[in-house]
Amino acid sequence: MSMPDMPGFVDQLSGTSSRSKFEPTVSAALTQGEEQAQRIALTRELPPGWALTILRTNSGSDRRGRIQTCGLYSAASSDGSQKRSGIFRSEIDRSGDAVYLRSLAETGTQKLIVYSNCQKLGLF
Repeated sequence: MSMPDMPGFVDQLSGTSSRSKFEPTVSAALTQGEEQAQRIALTRELPPGWALTILRTNSGSDRRGRIQTCGLYSAASSDGSQKRSGIFRSEIDRSGDAVYLRSLAETGTQKLIVYSNCQKLGLF
């Protein structure tokens, strides 16, 4: 028995052909404003009152000049009784100062898909 082709397997799981969408990026740093905008975009995806901690991010510029960012996060309810953790991928358009949250995953299969796409971007 052989292991499946991971990019092909992930494409099957996600129902897309991501091979043509994701290319390696060139390392790029986020500005403070971009980091804050990214934090706001992530926080909007959480229930009201939850606290967000971004654990790690890696960013790179793609051939279109957009900044691709992949990262890990954790979040907790205001009383700390509920917690979440996951992986995200965002895209920043510096020409329009816009942040687009492209993927946010908290479950095993979805995390695998986002992680695989981040690997294709050269960010994990």
